[in-house]
Amino acid sequence: MIDATLATMADPVSTVQTVASSLATQKTATEVGTALLANALDTQKIMGDATVRMMENSVTPHIGGGFDGYA
Repeated sequence: MIDATLATMADPVSTVQTVASSLATQKTATEVGTALLANALDTQKIMGDATVRMMENSVTPHIGGGFDGYA
């Protein structure tokens, strides 16, 4: 009976360790995903700015002159 009690007491510790490890792994995955999305957002902003500059400096300036890409 005492052995069964000791086994039950050790099980919650193992469970807590497993949960803590799982949460740490999930946190790392979330941080990586967030960094990738931030990088993609930066890339889109750069490409958008380049598109605005391209339209403003086009061969026919009257087309891009009134373009407000920041509105």
